[in-house]
Amino acid sequence: MKIIRAGTPETMRIFEGECIHCHTQVEFYQHEGKVTYDQKEGDYITVVCPICGKNIYADYRKPKVS
Repeated sequence: MKIIRAGTPETMRIFEGECIHCHTQVEFYQHEGKVTYDQKEGDYITVVCPICGKNIYADYRKPKVS
């Protein structure tokens, strides 16, 4: 078998987010966050801000492209 283009396992996708409270910017793997499937508002992933402890939200449909 020959790999033409290597993919990324879903749990290893990288997301970026910014805390709306203290403006800390973070980059995190999908397995570090909690995915919420929301039909009305759109799916998102949540992690806890390491500085202030508030939630950081990122659009689940838009992982960081490497």
